[in-house]
Amino acid sequence: MGLAVYRAEFSRFLDLPRRAEYAFEALYQAQATPWLAIGLNGQLIHHPGGSNNRAAIVAGLRVTLTL
Repeated sequence: MGLAVYRAEFSRFLDLPRRAEYAFEALYQAQATPWLAIGLNGQLIHHPGGSNNRAAIVAGLRVTLTL
């Protein structure tokens, strides 16, 4: 299990309405079998890409096979 917070700042030379975006991420990974791990993650991004959009939500799934 993990949590992360980050801030990305964009160049002042770019014509963007916002200079930064902020993101919060939570992730979890479970070892289902000795050869299979399954991980889930979710992100909440404020002002994605320096836009005026309030937030974007991203979900992910990772499947890892060890052969």
